[in-house]
Amino acid sequence: MDCIFCKIIQGQIPCQKLYEDEHVISFLDIYPAGPGHSLVLPKTHFDNLLEAESEVLGQIMQACQTVAKTLQAVLKADGFNIFLNNGQAAGQIIHHLHYHILPRFANDDLHIKLPSHKYQPGEMEQIQKDVSSDMVSPDKEQILSDLSKISPNQKLNCTQAFTLAQQYKISKKELGELLDQQQIKLRNCQFGCF
Repeated sequence: MDCIFCKIIQGQIPCQKLYEDEHVISFLDIYPAGPGHSLVLPKTHFDNLLEAESEVLGQIMQACQTVAKTLQAVLKADGFNIFLNNGQAAGQIIHHLHYHILPRFANDDLHIKLPSHKYQPGEMEQIQKDVSSDMVSPDKEQILSDLSKISPNQKLNCTQAFTLAQQYKISKKELGELLDQQQIKLRNCQFGCF
């Protein structure tokens, strides 16, 4: 994998490191939008937000809070923006999940203004209906019932496991725990997907 952030994490490329723990690293952006513009990212490679497990996202946000609080105090910033670009259409250039922390100053002349959009009659309600109906939490009992139909002797490959996780709208970690409960084994994966 040719990921510049992975190379920074591995020490192959230098950075101006601000924070590091077991799971997360933060360093100054080399093309800052302003003083103190920093990046916070997981040490494990995830292309984007949708690939990361909730536990990882929690670790990143804790680090974002720590770094933002320190940046604001040390730089005497009046506030800060925290954002991420998820996918090429959203401006993501490096495909390793990362958040930007941008300290803000009262007269920094940096304007982040999103255009305002008016919904057509009924459009907002339709989007809410479509999205909320697709976000219903999976019924754990139903998932366990479905998994009980898989023989404990049968081993699933990564593709089958990913398909199940997507079908049930759960993380890989959650699926792994449910598979363990049902004593369903995964074939050894050279990429360590599960």
